[in-house]
Amino acid sequence: MVVPPNERYPGLKPVMFDFVDKIAKIRQDNPNLAEQQPLFFTFLTFPWLAPAGALTEEQRLYQDRRKLEIAQLGFDGERAKQILDDILANDRHLRECCPDPLQLAAYFDGHFLTSSADAKRQGAAPARLEFAFEAFEALTYQQPFRRIALSHLFNFDMAANHIVIQGTAPLGDIRIERLNERAIPAILGEYGFQAFLHPAGVGNCFVFEEEAASDKDDLQWISEKRQKAWFFAQVLQYYKDGVVHLGYSAPVFLPEWAGQVRRSGVFFLGELRRVPHESGNKPYLLDAPAKEQLDLWWKAATARLTIEALSCRKGRLRQATWRAGEYYESSHRRADPVDRLIAIAIGFESLFSPSDQGELNFRICQTAAQFLGQSPAERQQIFSDLKKMYRRRSEIVHGTYDLDKYDSGQFVTPAELDIWAGYLRRAMAGFLALYLAGDRDAEREPVLARIAELNFDESKRAKLSEDSDLEKVLRQLSAGP
Repeated sequence: MVVPPNERYPGLKPVMFDFVDKIAKIRQDNPNLAEQQPLFFTFLTFPWLAPAGALTEEQRLYQDRRKLEIAQLGFDGERAKQILDDILANDRHLRECCPDPLQLAAYFDGHFLTSSADAKRQGAAPARLEFAFEAFEALTYQQPFRRIALSHLFNFDMAANHIVIQGTAPLGDIRIERLNERAIPAILGEYGFQAFLHPAGVGNCFVFEEEAASDKDDLQWISEKRQKAWFFAQVLQYYKDGVVHLGYSAPVFLPEWAGQVRRSGVFFLGELRRVPHESGNKPYLLDAPAKEQLDLWWKAATARLTIEALSCRKGRLRQATWRAGEYYESSHRRADPVDRLIAIAIGFESLFSPSDQGELNFRICQTAAQFLGQSPAERQQIFSDLKKMYRRRSEIVHGTYDLDKYDSGQFVTPAELDIWAGYLRRAMAGFLALYLAGDRDAEREPVLARIAELNFDESKRAKLSEDSDLEKVLRQLSAGP
């Protein structure tokens, strides 16, 4: 939608042509200087427009000297600054696109002023300059200002190209878009058809947030949007097995020219993970049935009661889930298999380590197997798998691992890590359910005591299984008080 004429700065055309006349004369009289400064209007106005708070005393003195030199060229920098300030004060669109006068000067210069001044010096007909201004004006007001926050979900894929996950205030919905890989380089500030910083195989799905201008600066705005996307990625990590985490967050501005003046070069927050997980062949896939269930999880996660509970770190049960969650979530971000192994092992210890330290690893494996296993055979399998995990961790810690297997990537395999991470995810879900449904000051030891009794009473096993059903607890939380 084009910005209506009645919302534009009414005197823009005469102001621009007056600047063109002044620039053309100064460049004509100073050909050497003109050759050195291709963006001449920016060069002339910079000493008056540079943010004073960002300058050192030495830089300030240098800019004061430049003001005198530029004044001697016949240019009134103070008057130019007043005009730019007046334009920003009376043209909301230009103010939204260019929050400060230096950005506005750079836009005017790069798209009309210096090129038109040079055309005038070379004897261009007035009609040609009129045509150039019409093109410049059309570009300037072609669409209202919008800014978009794109947060990359590493290794994430979905059946559709666009989905919305329903949430509750204040965080609200999550919109996920699959981007064409040819559009991604521009998002990162790169050129070409394939991004170097975002290689094939890492996933092309992004959390997408779009809005009009606000009083928040770009850094504060993108940081807040990233925090929401980060929380959503955490929910994904607990929702189902699979590696997924939030990568980088980058801003996009519309119209396109606004992005050219508001950001330069590569600009993003977060981490770039350039090595795909499992060569890109094992994505975290969200299909249609899973999407419907995820709506429930996100609604519950964004409910007031849940947010208040998760922000609390008072009781030992919450402290245990906090520590375990930190390591479980970090295991999604770690590319090195051994790093991932260690993070998963510490996550189990945070949940299941006994108060006394005797036979620590054995008791952690046994307690976890009792908590997770639904049958004697499954409990035995979990116990054996976790014992294997701790043997590998012990070999790393004590420096007794096989060097050949380590160097060849066979010391610990991705398939084994996925199994262990899946157990930890289930354990975390169970402990979080017990915490969210109980007292915020609850201790961890009573939970371990309940698990210890499971061998002797199947009714207690059924009751603990019911109490640790996270989806059941989330349904209760999403229903409100």
